[in-house]
Amino acid sequence: MEVDLLLRSRVRDDGVNLWLGGSCLVSRPLPNKSLSGKRKQEFYVMFSWSIYNSMPTPLPPNHFPTGELHVAYQRCLALEAAAPRLRAPTHCPPPIICARILGHLLRLASANGQGQVQRQITSAESHAMLMELAGLYMRHFICTFRRRRGPTPPPTPPDPWNLSPPPSPSSGDVGMAITQDSVDYYDSQATVRSKANSADCPL
Repeated sequence: MEVDLLLRSRVRDDGVNLWLGGSCLVSRPLPNKSLSGKRKQEFYVMFSWSIYNSMPTPLPPNHFPTGELHVAYQRCLALEAAAPRLRAPTHCPPPIICARILGHLLRLASANGQGQVQRQITSAESHAMLMELAGLYMRHFICTFRRRRGPTPPPTPPDPWNLSPPPSPSSGDVGMAITQDSVDYYDSQATVRSKANSADCPL
């Protein structure tokens, strides 16, 4: 639920952002700055839904120059190419979806967000670990805003792949690191805003 609160807090007058560990993965302007709070939230849910629906789109060729981002994206392409021969871990989406989740996240991220995603991909030692990482992103960031209407669902709602907390300690550690980074960033920013508001108060 901390991740849910963090994501919703990033709907502002100037646009909508998808954050990960203090880094903005995706940023888009609102179509109309006069949108009310409810309409802004609905737009954000629809925006996140469009990211979710874009996952089956095949990954484009590697456009990153030589370097760490190039290597990380190449691993996503390799996973996509090998997907027909692979079997996904029990609690993960199909291999081809896993590859495209990671690849599109890497493509759409801001500079700081790319670094975060790149390090996670590079640290994975196998295709199975990459798929577990993609499953974590799916559960904790994408499925959070999967529905178009109604209240925000919990981070792990029922879905076609029967996603549930992964049994692997290694993938669990990765998930805790991802969510804790986001919570720490949110807490630090809330403290800064609180101090700024106190300083501005004439009383």
